[in-house]
Amino acid sequence: MDSFNAPLQPANVEQGYPSNSILVYGLNVGGPEIAMLVRKVISLSIATAVVVVITTILGDVFFHYVSSGTFFSIVIGLLVPACGYYGAKNNDRSLIGMFCACGLCGAIWAIFQIMSGVGLVGFLKREARSECEEVTKDWDEAQYDDAKHLVDIAGWFIAGIICLALPAFILKCASFIYGFKLFNRMQNGAVIVVPPTNHGQTFPVAVQQQRQP
Repeated sequence: MDSFNAPLQPANVEQGYPSNSILVYGLNVGGPEIAMLVRKVISLSIATAVVVVITTILGDVFFHYVSSGTFFSIVIGLLVPACGYYGAKNNDRSLIGMFCACGLCGAIWAIFQIMSGVGLVGFLKREARSECEEVTKDWDEAQYDDAKHLVDIAGWFIAGIICLALPAFILKCASFIYGFKLFNRMQNGAVIVVPPTNHGQTFPVAVQQQRQP
């Protein structure tokens, strides 16, 4: 993610924001250290949202079919990155905590998917090979070829699930790490988005009187 390493942009001081505030995704964040965490959390939220949409659509297209539940699955999957984005935008520690906790649960679930998928593929290949040793008749060989073809299809299906789980695992781990760091900073009293120093103040406006003819 290039946005992780891009230089930070100072906020507009002329609009009344503190001199140490940093502009991150249109938000004026108080301080460079908090700004780095906020940028990572929001970037991970955006990346997670994109991965949720892509993996859900690919999973339905290649492994099943596009059903009415696809839209519902996408909406549910977008709730977690929404917690990260709006938690940072609205200085909401509860939403950041939810983003962090869901990242940890998602990483654990992705590990389970990968390990169970690898184990199941190995089991199918091993059992198919052991049944092949006693095949001698032409009819039995034809039956075995059909069974092996089904096993290969199942293997590709599970391999596809593993490939979809890998990017989710990486994003969930990063979401948990940086979300937890930001949550701790907020718990210690850090304010993410700072208002302008002249917020709520009114300034006199000079009105030029028109000369009477």
